Amino acid sequence: MDAALKATYQAMVKANGGTKNVASWTQDANTVAIGLTMREYDAIGFRSLGIVPQPSIPWQNRPTFQQVVSFPAHRPG
Repeated sequence: MDAALKATYQAMVKANGGTKNVASWTQDANTVAIGLTMREYDAIGFRSLGIVPQPSIPWQNRPTFQQVVSFPAHRPG
């Protein structure tokens, strides 16, 4: 496990121009290999079904909002 994590870290450093500042990383081995930025690689693409194409949109991990509401009694009838 340690060897796999170390190899991945080293590949990420290499893909990002040798910088070890993780917060500034914008590329990985896949994006470098196909010449895309991370933003383009992670974008949600659409298939054209008509004449007008739909541009890609950025993928975002948004959590769902969950709330519990409790009603201690019924409404008066």
